[in-house]
Amino acid sequence: MGIMIQPHIIELEIQNLCKNMGEVRVVTVGDDLKGVALIFFIVNFESVEKFRATVVGHLSEVCKPDRIIALDEFPLNRNGKVDLKRLEEMALQYTVKI
Repeated sequence: MGIMIQPHIIELEIQNLCKNMGEVRVVTVGDDLKGVALIFFIVNFESVEKFRATVVGHLSEVCKPDRIIALDEFPLNRNGKVDLKRLEEMALQYTVKI
């Protein structure tokens, strides 16, 4: 039986590590090589390298990102909330297809 990955739990863990440093959203997408890929979208972090140095070492192996994408801002839906469907569409561009 596989491991259940819950993106919101990873987001909470990162928020605890990076208080007031930036925001993150985690999206899972199918991946032909791994089964599931974790794509981290970050906003307001100094750099991807700083995010990686601050966060990735504290995450368990199954919670580490396959890709980190820095955005100027998260896409919002018509209700003003982060548009997770749009993030999923963006994440699909970065997964491996065979």
